[in-house]
Amino acid sequence: MMRKSRPSSPSSLRTRGVVVIELALVTVLLATMMFGALDLGRAMYAYNEIAQSTRTAARYLATSPTVGATEVSRARNLVIYGSFSNSGPALTSELTASSTAIQFCTPSYCDIPGASTASMTNQPVTGAGTVNLVQVQVSNLTLISYFPQTVADMLFKTISVTLPRVG
Repeated sequence: MMRKSRPSSPSSLRTRGVVVIELALVTVLLATMMFGALDLGRAMYAYNEIAQSTRTAARYLATSPTVGATEVSRARNLVIYGSFSNSGPALTSELTASSTAIQFCTPSYCDIPGASTASMTNQPVTGAGTVNLVQVQVSNLTLISYFPQTVADMLFKTISVTLPRVG
């Protein structure tokens, strides 16, 4: 025997409509939160990668017996590409050579922004009592947001590593 379907009552149709509207509102909110979390996670990952490559470049220069243009170029490639060669993609597309600074200084000058010192390029570490420092810095780096509706572009604070030369 066949059952006859009952016609839907107006109140059940209204309930279905309310459920659809609530689902649409919640979906938009959850999607916005998810895209924001993805962008913030990408920014944290990029910051950690750049900080690690900056430490590696400073360690490389600090342990080199002499530091010439080749070593400085290789250190800059370490910061930008994560390797000695300048091939392949950069750690982030916004990271360039102009945002990377490498300087050699004495303790009294490393902490003074804009202070100029004589270049220590190709000078070996000198005798006892002398401390030569190498400083690798990444500054003015802005990470462009993939989802600008959820998270604005992020300006990273300056990443700076200063180590004594022991090479």
